[in-house]
Amino acid sequence: MHPEIKRSTFEVETILKFDETTRCALRRGFEMNTTVVEELRKIMDGEQIELVIELLKNFDDNDDFGAMNDFKTIYVQIAKAELKRIENGVQDKDMACGHFVDEHKKVLEEVIKTVEPAIN
Repeated sequence: MHPEIKRSTFEVETILKFDETTRCALRRGFEMNTTVVEELRKIMDGEQIELVIELLKNFDDNDDFGAMNDFKTIYVQIAKAELKRIENGVQDKDMACGHFVDEHKKVLEEVIKTVEPAIN
């Protein structure tokens, strides 16, 4: 007799891969949208936000980002805020990262499209 397999109801961690341009755009999002970061700190676990910031600083193209829905929310909210900032014509004086603004815009749109947690 074989054991019955039951589906688990716990939240499954999603694995995300962010290339350098995406990590750069998200890091910039944290740097340039401090008001949004502070609002997130009020409604979410501040340690999770700090962990996300550290992950973006220290990971490279070969690393995976494990992301529960709280992490996804942080990524998406920062991506939306940074995209809005860019689209409102706020020009960066120093894009010292070497990327074009349009490159950041494209990857931020992709983060929103692919990472945003589904609402059931």
